[in-house]
Amino acid sequence: MKALDFNVGLIRRKTRGKIIAVVKQNAYGHGIWRVADRLKDKVSAFAVARAEDAFMLRKHGIANDILMLGGFDEGRLGELIESNITLNISSRAEYRRAAERARAAGTPAKAHIKIDSGMRRLGFSDINEYGALLSELDTYCEITGIYTHFATADGDAEYFDYQLNTFERFLSLLPGRGSILVHAANSAAILRGGKCLFDGVRSGIMLYGYGPPVGQKPVMSVTAEILCLKRLHAGEKLGYNISYTADRDCTAAVLSAGYGDGYPRLVNRGHVMINDRRCPITGTVCMDMMTVDVTDAGNVMPGGIATLLGAGVTAEDIAGWSGTISYDVLTAFNALPFREYLV
Repeated sequence: MKALDFNVGLIRRKTRGKIIAVVKQNAYGHGIWRVADRLKDKVSAFAVARAEDAFMLRKHGIANDILMLGGFDEGRLGELIESNITLNISSRAEYRRAAERARAAGTPAKAHIKIDSGMRRLGFSDINEYGALLSELDTYCEITGIYTHFATADGDAEYFDYQLNTFERFLSLLPGRGSILVHAANSAAILRGGKCLFDGVRSGIMLYGYGPPVGQKPVMSVTAEILCLKRLHAGEKLGYNISYTADRDCTAAVLSAGYGDGYPRLVNRGHVMINDRRCPITGTVCMDMMTVDVTDAGNVMPGGIATLLGAGVTAEDIAGWSGTISYDVLTAFNALPFREYLV
């Protein structure tokens, strides 16, 4: 968890505004309430995608503002308002329903307006509809923030500028920002700096040690137990579909992890670390086991530990082997049956 502390400190040095820690998808696989508990005194707010995540944070005593980033959850609207969760508003119709529900409950709601500046997901894309909303605000649904999301913060600079300019056109209609929190920058945009930082930033992947590298430290490591060793002669085969053929006399270690635990179903690709040495994956990763070549790894015994993610093997490495991104690798480990948090 010290790496998490380091990373939020790194973000703090790059912005003077508020930090909204994005903890959706179980804090990118790291454990939502444990991450939030660690960060509650270091950030202003948290952002989640689903109502269940917001309720879990409240259940575990997280009193910070919590912003819903996902779609308008009308079925849980009453609970969200009662739990003081900040709603995500993408249309006038959603705003009206939130205000009506809040008035009926006698509990004022608060919300952030989402602007679709070019991502083409949630949010106002019609500036006239947005302007109409500003003219019909209800005291039972206070607008406490306005935000957008960049599609190319770590890529196409021209489209990034287009989105930023579009967002600023929407901001220009506000009669006065006052206490309204304006935020747009995700992790990659934080590193761009400049006016996109506004009043606050939303950091997700950078908190967990990934994204454009600026010295952040990976927070998660994943290990598996060595179950047994198998001696193979040159030409012998192993695994489903006999996908691996030994090209020499070698020793394979069977590990207690597989794709059911969130590791990708690789075939003769990638490596794990045992005794600080790279051990290539042999054959096909199974549901709850995998085999690796430990011939050159020194003294390897059943009961020993293999590092699947950590020192010597990053989420970016695994993403490269499996044709995906580090976000996908990290969130896939949501299924891990046992977690240990080192303070």
